[in-house]
Amino acid sequence: YGQFFQTPQFSYLYQNPYFQLGAGGSGLIGLIGNANLEPEQTISGEIGLKQQLTGSSAIELTAYYRDIRNLTGTATDPIQISGTSARYGRLLNSDFGFVRGLVARFDQRVGTGLFASVDYTFQVARANSSDPSQAYNAAAARGEIETQIVPTAWDQRHTANFSINYDAEGKWGFGIIASIGSGEPYTPSQSTIQTGSIIPGRIPLNSEIKPMIYNADLNVFRNITLGGFKAQIFARADNLFDVRTEYGIFGDTGRATYSLQQNIDERNFTGNRDLLDRFYQRPYFYGEPRRVVMGLQVSF
Repeated sequence: YGQFFQTPQFSYLYQNPYFQLGAGGSGLIGLIGNANLEPEQTISGEIGLKQQLTGSSAIELTAYYRDIRNLTGTATDPIQISGTSARYGRLLNSDFGFVRGLVARFDQRVGTGLFASVDYTFQVARANSSDPSQAYNAAAARGEIETQIVPTAWDQRHTANFSINYDAEGKWGFGIIASIGSGEPYTPSQSTIQTGSIIPGRIPLNSEIKPMIYNADLNVFRNITLGGFKAQIFARADNLFDVRTEYGIFGDTGRATYSLQQNIDERNFTGNRDLLDRFYQRPYFYGEPRRVVMGLQVSF
């Protein structure tokens, strides 16, 4: 059990430090930071059991929680400038959230050099907001402010990890680490509602899930002797199977591969079609492709 405190991001403390607000005489005209923000607080605790099953295997069960308070957010009622109808927003310690989770792990040793483990995590992470500017943005768009606890943008519900390591008495060996996880939540765009995938109306925050995430890494090494020096030849392959993991997505499809809006733009676009295609090609939506590194390490 512990209580932890951290300073909010400095960008929140010093956002718009010169109080430069819009020139408009009405409505919301800007958002400013707050140098008097209190530290964000996390109350964390866990309890677990680790039990040996045989001489070469063991299991571990852990339950944990985190209550997060005083997160940076925006006031639900923007501040009105005296004598005008203009208002502005200010960052405050208004948001909160919580995390609950269970972890199950199994370890197995085979012989003297082979070791394998698998673990599974079930986690629920919810908050009143995933974005410090959420209440301000809703007020600026004249939309409804979220009034319920919703999944956070990093609420990955299911995660499993696998690892196999082999060491032949220090002569050579290899290691494989693989992971699979459910996608993180995202808020669908209005185009998704028009296609009928969710009920029309106010768009629920973080109500849809991105595609699942897969990854596997491989590491191989061989120890040799060069004269009086010890050397190791190694190779490492990140994203071994070259999976195109979709971290970023288009809000109208929930995929990184295509957007429904592109079909609409193609019917109305009169310029160079290649430029339009490039606009909808988002390499940064994907994780890093396969990368192989080989090397020689000499120690003396």
